[in-house]
Amino acid sequence: MLLVERLAFLGERMEQLHFHEIKAVELVQRNFMENKELMQFVSHLGGPDMAFLLYFPLVYFFSQAVGLKILWAAVFSEWLNASLKWLLFGHRPYWWVRETSLYNNQNRPDIEQFPSTCETGPGSPSGHMMVTAAVWFIIVKAVIDHLRATRERAADSLPFIVDVLLWYAFGVFLFMVGVGRVFIATHFPNQVVLGLGAGILIGHIVSQFPVHTFTLLNYLTGSMFLLQAVFYQYFVMFLMGLSPDWSITLAAKWCADPSWVRLNTTPFYSVSRDIGVLFCTGLAQRYIASKSAGGDSQRGMVGSTALAVTSVILVHSLGLLQLPTKFKSLFYVLGACKEGLIPVTVIGLNVLYEKTFSKAKMS
Repeated sequence: MLLVERLAFLGERMEQLHFHEIKAVELVQRNFMENKELMQFVSHLGGPDMAFLLYFPLVYFFSQAVGLKILWAAVFSEWLNASLKWLLFGHRPYWWVRETSLYNNQNRPDIEQFPSTCETGPGSPSGHMMVTAAVWFIIVKAVIDHLRATRERAADSLPFIVDVLLWYAFGVFLFMVGVGRVFIATHFPNQVVLGLGAGILIGHIVSQFPVHTFTLLNYLTGSMFLLQAVFYQYFVMFLMGLSPDWSITLAAKWCADPSWVRLNTTPFYSVSRDIGVLFCTGLAQRYIASKSAGGDSQRGMVGSTALAVTSVILVHSLGLLQLPTKFKSLFYVLGACKEGLIPVTVIGLNVLYEKTFSKAKMS
């Protein structure tokens, strides 16, 4: 009974917090409605899928080690985010404002919805902030380390102002992503802040690991860990009489346009993506990258840029593949396979270029 009472008390406090935070959603929408396209675009840039579709392929061709760190940071921050969402049962503004009993039909706030509003997973913490903070922490740290190493080879030190400017840009971008998430009414401010803190912590931890030395066994162990973790968490929720799909029901109920409700925004799809990406990256590293003939420095800036742009185009074309949604289990399995093609495509393109480059050099 004591646990039930405490949970009820916490629920009441969260209701009061949301009551005050919904005013922030109204304020942001009122002040930025003329720039709604920009707000939606910034929110899109902070999406967890961008870590795989944009940041990983762009960085990989300039530094394979940093690219793989981005992949691991994205995978584990997204998995941890999904786990926390199932534990915290956080509401999203666009459905909370319709469900709460703190308002009546006369004083209920009118919150605008957008095509990217109706995400189906629980709201806390923000996955956009969590994954993006982890990924961009690794990118900024890698840039600073590279600049510092370059200056040290020239017997010089990196000006402190460079560090400040890069971390300032990091903060500004994440702030804009957070404002965008609040603007489209898919997150409360506290969910954004929680995701930010957790993401930076994960980024810092992953940046310390030499993931470029990981073997196939490391990748298989990681993917099996994710699979078992989600299975056990689902099993525990089932024993407790809790439905992991409770948020999908609310999203479908209160979304302004049913076509905006998509299964690929559920925690299950996120974890499926993470398992597929990690598993296929391990296979690609073992059976494709091992055939590589060169390293990051052999192709130069022009070659790396061309490969990065080409890979982004290729992996985005994978996003055009439509998966059947009639059977959820099949949808998630196919989603894992589809997302797993991303690292295979990127790593395969790199090896193809290096092999072609080596043959041309020998001839």
